[in-house]
Amino acid sequence: MTTILNKEKILEQARIYVDEGKFDRAIGEYGKILAADPADLRVKLRVAELYTKRKQINEAIKIYREVAQLYSNEGFYLKAVTVLKNILRLNPTLIDVNEMLADLYERMGLTQDAVRQYSILATTLDQKGDMEKTLEVRRKIVDLDKNSETARIKLAEMYQRQGRDDEAVDQYEAIAKFYESEGKTDIRIADIYEKVLARRENIEMLKALCRIYYNANEKKKALKWLEKAKETALNDPELLEMQAKIYLSLNQLETARGKFLALAELEKNNGHIDEALKAYAEILIMMPGEDEKIFKRAEDIRQGAADELKVIMRERRKELIASERQKEEEGRKEEERRMEEERRREEEKLKEKGKLKGQEKRPQLEASEVMEETPKPKAPKTKPARRAAREPKRPEVPPPKPAVPKPLAEAKVAKSLLQPFDKAKEKEAEAAFDLGSVYWRMGLSDEAKAEFEKALSVYDEMVKYGGKEEIRARQRLKEIQSLLKKKQPSQPSPQLEKKAESPIALETKKEPAAKAKEPEEKSAPPKTKKISYV
Repeated sequence: MTTILNKEKILEQARIYVDEGKFDRAIGEYGKILAADPADLRVKLRVAELYTKRKQINEAIKIYREVAQLYSNEGFYLKAVTVLKNILRLNPTLIDVNEMLADLYERMGLTQDAVRQYSILATTLDQKGDMEKTLEVRRKIVDLDKNSETARIKLAEMYQRQGRDDEAVDQYEAIAKFYESEGKTDIRIADIYEKVLARRENIEMLKALCRIYYNANEKKKALKWLEKAKETALNDPELLEMQAKIYLSLNQLETARGKFLALAELEKNNGHIDEALKAYAEILIMMPGEDEKIFKRAEDIRQGAADELKVIMRERRKELIASERQKEEEGRKEEERRMEEERRREEEKLKEKGKLKGQEKRPQLEASEVMEETPKPKAPKTKPARRAAREPKRPEVPPPKPAVPKPLAEAKVAKSLLQPFDKAKEKEAEAAFDLGSVYWRMGLSDEAKAEFEKALSVYDEMVKYGGKEEIRARQRLKEIQSLLKKKQPSQPSPQLEKKAESPIALETKKEPAAKAKEPEEKSAPPKTKKISYV
């Protein structure tokens, strides 16, 4: 009982010393209690706080370490965490304290806190150059958070720095598998695929990478990887077809033709005759002059395959026409959206200008209102007369004179300068011209003329409108007239069409009457401009 009373007196005296700022004497008083009871952790914490106030950081950290270890040993993890955080506020670079705190978080099941603390520890170790210990901590982080892309990438980079490329690639492959399980097919997973494929061959991953770039319209990147894996691409129908279509989209027609021929041979050898005919159809649509050779190849594969090929070509052309029309429609809608957005912005600008003008006039009105509200001295009896004298009647403004009409040529020039020609109409004309050129190349004269007529009506309007639009329109009119005077590309050989009398052949023989009456003296279209149909 006497000891308890003495302890209370000592604590009270220590508090008095603390309030007076006499920290040395307070520490001395607390030392008396610790001499009798070294396990009194509360008193130890008070002593550590006093050392901190005296800027004796090392002494404070030493006591905090002892208290944190005792709390941890007794299972008071939360109290231990609080003490360790106090230490890190004084010195955040202490490796053993960071490691102990991360370990406590892990024991408590606080995974994210543990990962964050281990990451701090790994960064500190890396800065000190302790590679082995850093690698160990990075592995622990990955074990705690297996689906973390950042954790695995940092571990992979550590492996690469040590020359352990196989282990680094294992980490990248693990990231890729996680992305695939989540259904992700964006550019991020493409970067991971590239890191793996740079060091390890993986056909499925190569296909996935090329698909990502092809669908994202990054065709040159897809082509780069296809060229790196030439042998693989030559023996894989999917990669070979992708390669052929990319060359076709880049207008490298001869290279594309070679790839389609290789694809047809590969499919034929694999027993996929229908797929081989599809590859031949692409060549015929792309290069109409190859008709006889390709039809002969088809007949060599299977009797009657030439007729099947004609049907495939017709269906493929329909797909291309539908695709072109869809692109034209999408372009028109996009242009309408853009114009609507511009119109909305202009309206907002006008409204904003109106508000600013209203704000400029507002102060004058307020001043007049204030003058009316201020008390005035009593006015004499002649006030109405004075007011009338001060406010004379405003003279009436004469009505504006009617504008004098300008000559037609001057009005046309003025109109073109004030407001450009309707961009939507001009874009529709350009789209009709391009589509008509495609139809003309494909031998579809009726469809081509219909598109050219659409374009001609708009170009004529542009010529009448004047301005810089007139120059562009006249140039396009010349191009259309020049194209219509020339002969279309050659059609499939009539000798091959007469070989079979099957229903398919009879169906393909039917041609529009308009094509039969076309003049024969038309020459072939110029070969200076190559057009892709995909």
